[in-house]
Amino acid sequence: MSLDPITCLLCLSGQHSLTLEDAKTLGIIGGLCVSTVALLLNFFSVMRSIKSQRISNYQEIIKAHRDLWKLSIDKPDLYQRVFIPAVDLVQNPITYQERLFARLLFLHMSSAYAFATFNHILQIEKLEMDFSEVLMVPIPRIVWAENRKYHNARFVRFLETANRPRGLRAMAMRITGRTACNYSKVWRVLLLSAFAADIKTIILQLGDDVVCVTDLAREITRAFIESEKIDCVICFGYGRLLREDVLRSTLCLNIHGGYLPYNRGPNPNLWAWLDDTPKGVSIHYIDGGVDTGDLIARRTIQITEPATLRSSFTQTVEECINLFAEEWPQIRSGSANRMKQVGKGTHHTMKSQNVLTELLDNGGLDMPIAEFCRQAHAILSGNGKKKRRIRRRPHRHR
Repeated sequence: MSLDPITCLLCLSGQHSLTLEDAKTLGIIGGLCVSTVALLLNFFSVMRSIKSQRISNYQEIIKAHRDLWKLSIDKPDLYQRVFIPAVDLVQNPITYQERLFARLLFLHMSSAYAFATFNHILQIEKLEMDFSEVLMVPIPRIVWAENRKYHNARFVRFLETANRPRGLRAMAMRITGRTACNYSKVWRVLLLSAFAADIKTIILQLGDDVVCVTDLAREITRAFIESEKIDCVICFGYGRLLREDVLRSTLCLNIHGGYLPYNRGPNPNLWAWLDDTPKGVSIHYIDGGVDTGDLIARRTIQITEPATLRSSFTQTVEECINLFAEEWPQIRSGSANRMKQVGKGTHHTMKSQNVLTELLDNGGLDMPIAEFCRQAHAILSGNGKKKRRIRRRPHRHR
């Protein structure tokens, strides 16, 4: 026998006679209600317990985080370099204490990731951003490369992809065939330069590997980039345009001995004197044009007097190296500036200076700069008049 809700109410109010079967049914219903209430109370109790445990786990993570930072603050002579983007690991290699601190840091990060993954901790905002910034500095990046094999595969994947492009930016890169730059790994840098020694030292200071190509007539292909596992290409005095497929495959930069957008093309120091344009140095991203890519940095320079073409060229090279030394830590961490070149500027080719070859080969490099410019302008002016006469020569009629 089963009772409908109305019958139950009538029994309870005394308006319906209660049989033994009715009493059993009411007992069962009452037991179910009590059990339901008990389960609900237990559920809310468990939820409160889980929330309390999550808060407790969060506090433990914060405490461990604070202790690590306190260690670096209390003993800056031992641990301060771990978080500095500009260090010299050639003259001062990573110490045992720095290596141990970085290992503890990654264990701490791994614990935080595990708690967050299994929802055992209150949500940590911007966790990916915090983690990715750790690998933007040299010492943690190198220690991670040595110890990543000891960590959980999911954590490794999370950490190493934390700074990868996402959303529309990632889609745009896939459409254009461009490869995202991975700043969290130790790089192999291809240096195309006739002045490779000083630039190579600056790159090595941050713990990256360098492949030098001083044969400036050699053309670089995408197959070479892939076989050598190149992460970045740096040109400094390299006289060839990089192929489009190379530009799409990796980060490509150029160190230019001129104040862009002035004097694009070869020998900017020469044309800065002849055109009386600003003298300076620039670092820019390479695009498909000749020195037309977005700027990372540039600055004017004051040429030391008495100046010659040779002395000003030497000073310009030194200023290029100094500017690169200042900007490389930001470039390496992915935080470098990116500015469009503004203005038309000027552009020259090797063909433009062919008429000056005799002057340059016969003491022009060491002449006082004013005398060199006077003679060079006379040659260029005469060559221009000669070209105009050739263009105006009447055609012979047959």
